[in-house]
Amino acid sequence: MCRTTLLLLVQFLLTGLFTTAQAQSIQSSNLRDELTLSRELLERYETEVDRNAIGLLEPIEQLADRLMALNQFNEAHRLLDRAMQITRLHNGLYTSSQIPLIRKKIENFSNRRDWESAREQMNYLFWFYENQEIAVNQGLIGDLLALSEQHLRGSVEDIEEWSGYHLLRVNQLNLAIISTAAKVYGENDPRSVPLLYRQILHLHVLNQVIESRNSASMDLRRIVPTSGRLRERSEVQDSYYFVGLSLLNQIRNIYLVAEPVNPEGLAMAGLYIADWQLLFDLPELAAESYRKVYGEFLGAELRADIVNSYFSDPRVLPIQYFYPSISQADSEVQVLLADTEGFANEVGSSPLFFNEWSSAFSSVRNPEAGLRQNEKGYDFVLFSFDLVAANELSPWFIGRHTKTISSASEAEIVGYSSANQAGGEEIFEKLNQLRFRPRLNAGLPQKSRGLLKYQFASEL
Repeated sequence: MCRTTLLLLVQFLLTGLFTTAQAQSIQSSNLRDELTLSRELLERYETEVDRNAIGLLEPIEQLADRLMALNQFNEAHRLLDRAMQITRLHNGLYTSSQIPLIRKKIENFSNRRDWESAREQMNYLFWFYENQEIAVNQGLIGDLLALSEQHLRGSVEDIEEWSGYHLLRVNQLNLAIISTAAKVYGENDPRSVPLLYRQILHLHVLNQVIESRNSASMDLRRIVPTSGRLRERSEVQDSYYFVGLSLLNQIRNIYLVAEPVNPEGLAMAGLYIADWQLLFDLPELAAESYRKVYGEFLGAELRADIVNSYFSDPRVLPIQYFYPSISQADSEVQVLLADTEGFANEVGSSPLFFNEWSSAFSSVRNPEAGLRQNEKGYDFVLFSFDLVAANELSPWFIGRHTKTISSASEAEIVGYSSANQAGGEEIFEKLNQLRFRPRLNAGLPQKSRGLLKYQFASEL
């Protein structure tokens, strides 16, 4: 890559910092105006009705929302407590009408970094779901998802000793979500696919945490929560692999029993199975799965050029969403390309992006990034690297291949946002922990060279 092209790329990746700051200033001014109006509205209502009138709930919540948006957490907390008292006074001590308020209290505590109080509310809400009679419907699925997301946030923002607790609670909630969805939608309804895949992604997170030597890894390996006895790391990781494989086969079965059968959906499920095998360092098994999947795509009456075009560039694994067709998956690729404003790098492939979720979980993509991969204002490193072809696999060494179709090799740093991020073996170790779906042609892994923008997590 020539120096001029590299400078253009770095300049492009830094574009937008000032326009973002200007937009935030305008938004803050609007929020302050809305806060003033909300105060006036509540004060007017309070002169007209009793202090504990149920009609005050909406203006109280509205004012609390405005305060939370402006980081005025203490006053927001007092208002949410008042709203909770009114709700319990009119509806009873244990009713589902208080759930939205509890969720707001959790969010408010989390935003002001009071995770001890947030955990207390989260535990109460979990107890509430387990012990109170709640309608089993789509609303319950949404509520469980919201609590799961809060615990996911807690796993990186709470103090380290509670990270494992949050991750395990996400696992419990995800399984409850899948079970609830089966009751609400039916066993083989396609609406369950995103929920199944969400748990698959979480198993990947757990698998990466197990590799570390921190307290979260210990918590995930405990035979029982309060026990000092730990399961072997490999035993736990094997369980994650097989549970994830089972969930992927469950997705595959959904497309198998569909009327009519969805052959492309079946092939896509097979593709994600191959990706899963790469994530658990099973390159030969994955290579065979990719060959099989290519035949399935052709059997689904997709043209070979369309299939090969989709696989013409490597991808960072795991893929963030499950797509039931190549056309839908390719639409994600187009969004990512648009995010680079059509910039074409000189290494022969489209630029890849990886948003680090946390410095503690450096090989896990930020789940909040969605398809907005090229975020502005974060430190980053640009890596250029090779992926080997299937016939270049190295022999096994200490339980795994030293060079595989899914791991970067011959890596070099070709750009960075800060000199502090440009050196040291730990920078390359971050890249080595990532796994890639290789470039494929007729289902066969091909040697390729790629460019990755590795974006570091922001410090809280």
